[in-house]
Amino acid sequence: MNNKKTQAVKIFMIFTISLSLSGCATVALLGTGAAVGGYVAGRDKHTTQSLNDTKIDSQIRNKLIDTLGNSALDISVVTDNGCVLLTGNVPNDDIVTSAESIARTVPGVVSVDNNIVVGKSKLSTNIADGYITSTCRTKLLAAKDIRSLNVKIKTMNHVVYLSGTARNKKELEKIICTVRNTKGVKKVVSYITLVGDEK
Repeated sequence: MNNKKTQAVKIFMIFTISLSLSGCATVALLGTGAAVGGYVAGRDKHTTQSLNDTKIDSQIRNKLIDTLGNSALDISVVTDNGCVLLTGNVPNDDIVTSAESIARTVPGVVSVDNNIVVGKSKLSTNIADGYITSTCRTKLLAAKDIRSLNVKIKTMNHVVYLSGTARNKKELEKIICTVRNTKGVKKVVSYITLVGDEK
């Protein structure tokens, strides 16, 4: 196998792992986009953009670790169409500010939504957030007319952050409603982008 093929396989594996690690979250409408060919793993997202998002995630995480050390391990990074969502619990405000500044230096970043909070997270809260994420994912998978692979979910302190794409307004509304009606969810924040003909 030549170097180009080997590199392509590695990139695809990284992207696949990234998708499998995506958790449950809330939904916010950032704008609209055009659905085009070349999608990976069943998501309505162009392959190039998916790989770019994975690259941005990796670069931000590496820069956070290089600059902030162990504090960076408590920061979660989720990128969708160049829009970066930061969540986590850190010891002080300086780290919150630094994390956002670092994220903004990475090429390809369109915007940064900083939802990092100061203070230690409780084990009980972490467990509850994990349960909410899992329940949201299960409900979206089971729902008719929802392409759940298009939705990234991240839960932090009972607040669910959603990103990804919806094919039309009806699907978007159903996603938000499904998540909002999940037990334990205090708030839903949506970053979901509409694609396709029905804006």
